[in-house]
Amino acid sequence: MINNKYVKIAVVVVIILIIAGIFIIKKVNDSNNPKVDINMNGSGEVTSNQKVVKMINFVAEGCGPCKQMEVLMKELKQEYKDSVEILELDVYDYPDLAQKYNIMYTPTQMFLDSNGGVIESHTGFLGKLKIKDIIKKYNGENINGNTK
Repeated sequence: MINNKYVKIAVVVVIILIIAGIFIIKKVNDSNNPKVDINMNGSGEVTSNQKVVKMINFVAEGCGPCKQMEVLMKELKQEYKDSVEILELDVYDYPDLAQKYNIMYTPTQMFLDSNGGVIESHTGFLGKLKIKDIIKKYNGENINGNTK
């Protein structure tokens, strides 16, 4: 019969291997997420040093309205590539940011000013023209993305 001492050792080794495997998988998953250029200063505020307005669209896999916005977000990224940083972030890939902004539903759009403050937000599908109007309102651009 197998000694009880060896069974206990085997169980401990298996538990250690499982825990190590979980940490390895988490590290691999974290390394697959692209770095987002959102700098947090000591006060926990988001700061944006690159653009007058930064738009973050928080999305989730399986979200119908998020999928509908996907194409228009690509178009907006191209149209505003020189003036507005437009990001699409999955709330499951970036839970800390989703929690910081208290994102409860997707899609949710956050518009940040040049100091990193939230100047406007919207939950639900937001059409392309409405997004352009918000950008125009805060950074003085006309509807085509060109500076006045």
